[in-house]
Amino acid sequence: GQFFGNALYEEILFRAFLITQMLVLIKKKKRKWSWNRCFLIALLGSQVIFALIHIPNRLYQGSYTGVGSFFADQFILVILGSLLAGVFLLSRNVYAAIGIHALVNKAAVFFVLPSEDLKLSAFLVIPLMILANRMKAKSKKKDEKA
Repeated sequence: GQFFGNALYEEILFRAFLITQMLVLIKKKKRKWSWNRCFLIALLGSQVIFALIHIPNRLYQGSYTGVGSFFADQFILVILGSLLAGVFLLSRNVYAAIGIHALVNKAAVFFVLPSEDLKLSAFLVIPLMILANRMKAKSKKKDEKA
Protein backbone atom coordinates (compact mmCIF):
# COMPACT_ATOMS: atom_id res chain seq x y z
CA GLY A 1 0.00 0.00 0.00
CA GLN A 2 2.81 2.42 0.82
CA PHE A 3 4.65 1.68 -2.42
CA PHE A 4 1.60 2.55 -4.54
CA GLY A 5 0.24 5.19 -2.13
CA ASN A 6 1.78 8.26 -0.62
CA ALA A 7 5.41 7.08 -1.08
CA LEU A 8 4.85 6.88 -4.84
CA TYR A 9 3.06 10.22 -4.98
CA GLU A 10 5.55 12.06 -2.77
CA GLU A 11 8.65 10.73 -4.51
CA ILE A 12 7.40 11.54 -7.99
CA LEU A 13 6.13 14.98 -6.98
CA PHE A 14 8.79 16.19 -4.54
CA ARG A 15 11.89 14.47 -5.85
CA ALA A 16 11.48 13.60 -9.55
CA PHE A 17 9.34 16.59 -10.57
CA LEU A 18 9.62 19.52 -8.17
CA ILE A 19 13.41 19.62 -7.74
CA THR A 20 13.90 19.67 -11.51
CA GLN A 21 11.21 22.27 -12.16
CA MET A 22 12.43 24.54 -9.36
CA LEU A 23 16.02 24.20 -10.61
CA VAL A 24 15.04 25.26 -14.13
CA LEU A 25 12.92 28.15 -12.84
CA ILE A 26 15.61 29.44 -10.46
CA LYS A 27 18.36 29.18 -13.09
CA LYS A 28 16.17 31.01 -15.60
CA LYS A 29 15.56 33.87 -13.15
CA LYS A 30 19.07 33.95 -11.68
CA ARG A 31 21.25 33.43 -14.77
CA LYS A 32 24.45 34.54 -13.03
CA TRP A 33 24.09 31.98 -10.23
CA SER A 34 25.96 28.71 -10.57
CA TRP A 35 24.06 25.49 -11.22
CA ASN A 36 25.21 24.20 -7.83
CA ARG A 37 23.74 27.19 -6.00
CA CYS A 38 20.49 26.92 -7.94
CA PHE A 39 20.34 23.19 -7.25
CA LEU A 40 20.85 23.64 -3.51
CA ILE A 41 18.05 26.21 -3.32
CA ALA A 42 15.76 24.02 -5.44
CA LEU A 43 16.53 21.00 -3.27
CA LEU A 44 15.89 22.81 0.01
CA GLY A 45 12.81 24.60 -1.33
CA SER A 46 11.20 21.42 -2.58
CA GLN A 47 11.92 19.63 0.70
CA VAL A 48 10.48 22.48 2.76
CA ILE A 49 7.28 22.11 0.74
CA PHE A 50 7.48 18.34 1.34
CA ALA A 51 7.69 18.98 5.09
CA LEU A 52 4.84 21.49 5.07
CA ILE A 53 2.37 19.09 3.43
CA HIS A 54 2.76 16.80 6.44
CA ILE A 55 1.41 19.40 8.89
CA PRO A 56 -2.34 18.61 8.53
CA ASN A 57 -1.79 14.89 9.12
CA ARG A 58 0.49 15.55 12.08
CA LEU A 59 -2.07 17.93 13.60
CA TYR A 60 -4.84 15.37 13.08
CA GLN A 61 -2.73 12.70 14.80
CA GLY A 62 -1.86 15.03 17.68
CA SER A 63 1.86 14.64 17.00
CA TYR A 64 2.85 18.12 18.17
CA THR A 65 3.18 18.82 21.87
CA GLY A 66 4.29 22.40 21.34
CA VAL A 67 6.14 24.80 19.10
CA GLY A 68 9.44 23.02 19.70
CA SER A 69 8.12 19.64 18.59
CA PHE A 70 6.55 21.27 15.53
CA PHE A 71 9.83 22.81 14.36
CA ALA A 72 11.82 19.68 15.23
CA ASP A 73 9.44 17.55 13.15
CA GLN A 74 9.61 19.95 10.20
CA PHE A 75 13.41 20.00 10.37
CA ILE A 76 13.56 16.19 10.42
CA LEU A 77 11.18 15.99 7.46
CA VAL A 78 13.40 18.39 5.45
CA ILE A 79 16.46 16.27 6.28
CA LEU A 80 14.70 12.98 5.44
CA GLY A 81 13.32 14.47 2.22
CA SER A 82 16.82 15.61 1.29
CA LEU A 83 18.16 12.11 1.93
CA LEU A 84 15.46 10.65 -0.30
CA ALA A 85 16.42 13.21 -2.94
CA GLY A 86 20.00 11.97 -2.56
CA VAL A 87 18.86 8.40 -3.10
CA PHE A 88 16.92 9.45 -6.21
CA LEU A 89 19.71 11.58 -7.66
CA LEU A 90 22.58 9.21 -6.88
CA SER A 91 20.79 6.07 -8.03
CA ARG A 92 19.07 7.85 -10.94
CA ASN A 93 16.10 5.70 -10.06
CA VAL A 94 12.89 7.04 -8.53
CA TYR A 95 11.81 3.49 -7.64
CA ALA A 96 14.72 3.18 -5.20
CA ALA A 97 13.53 6.30 -3.39
CA ILE A 98 9.90 5.08 -3.48
CA GLY A 99 10.89 1.72 -1.99
CA ILE A 100 12.96 3.27 0.80
CA HIS A 101 10.23 5.81 1.55
CA ALA A 102 7.63 3.04 1.74
CA LEU A 103 9.83 0.99 4.09
CA VAL A 104 10.56 3.97 6.32
CA ASN A 105 6.85 4.79 6.58
CA LYS A 106 5.87 1.22 7.45
CA ALA A 107 9.12 -0.42 8.53
CA ALA A 108 7.49 -2.09 11.53
CA VAL A 109 5.46 -4.29 9.20
CA PHE A 110 8.66 -5.84 7.79
CA PHE A 111 11.25 -5.32 10.52
CA VAL A 112 11.24 -5.25 14.29
CA LEU A 113 13.36 -2.27 15.24
CA PRO A 114 14.48 -1.65 18.82
CA SER A 115 14.20 2.11 18.35
CA GLU A 116 13.36 4.85 15.89
CA ASP A 117 17.05 5.84 15.93
CA LEU A 118 17.93 2.57 14.20
CA LYS A 119 15.43 3.30 11.43
CA LEU A 120 16.95 6.75 10.93
CA SER A 121 20.48 5.32 10.94
CA ALA A 122 19.58 2.81 8.24
CA PHE A 123 17.99 5.62 6.27
CA LEU A 124 21.21 7.65 6.47
CA VAL A 125 23.41 4.76 5.34
CA ILE A 126 21.51 3.99 2.10
CA PRO A 127 22.49 7.20 0.22
CA LEU A 128 26.11 6.69 1.33
CA MET A 129 26.07 3.14 -0.04
CA ILE A 130 24.70 4.34 -3.37
CA LEU A 131 27.34 7.09 -3.53
CA ALA A 132 30.14 4.63 -2.73
CA ASN A 133 28.88 2.28 -5.44
CA ARG A 134 28.81 5.12 -8.02
CA MET A 135 32.33 6.22 -7.06
CA LYS A 136 33.59 2.65 -7.36
CA ALA A 137 32.02 2.33 -10.82
CA LYS A 138 33.68 5.58 -11.97
CA SER A 139 37.03 4.41 -10.62
CA LYS A 140 36.67 1.13 -12.45
CA LYS A 141 35.94 2.96 -15.75
CA LYS A 142 39.08 5.07 -15.30
CA ASP A 143 41.16 1.93 -14.70
CA GLU A 144 39.76 0.28 -17.83
CA LYS A 145 40.62 3.32 -19.97
CA ALA A 146 44.21 3.47 -18.67
